[in-house]
Amino acid sequence: MALTADQINAITELILNEPTLPEAAASWRKRYPDVRVIRISAVELRNEKPVIEFRGRRVYLATSTGVCVSVTTEASEANMLIIAEEGVCDGD
Repeated sequence: MALTADQINAITELILNEPTLPEAAASWRKRYPDVRVIRISAVELRNEKPVIEFRGRRVYLATSTGVCVSVTTEASEANMLIIAEEGVCDGD
């Protein structure tokens, strides 16, 4: 399963407009319940390149094969999103 251009546009809008990342994640889950989104500390992804970055908020594309998750820059490979925010160390 690949992420579509519409999904990339949707997460961009959510990251730009939702007051918090938990709210962005909740809105994403309502809209795309079959596409996983996780929120983790930006520190854990310091060596990865985000696909979207805005005011310290970052979105990474990822592929998951069960318990293993790999960051990718290719939407055609991605089946999930990882969101992070600079200075926030908790996750869900």
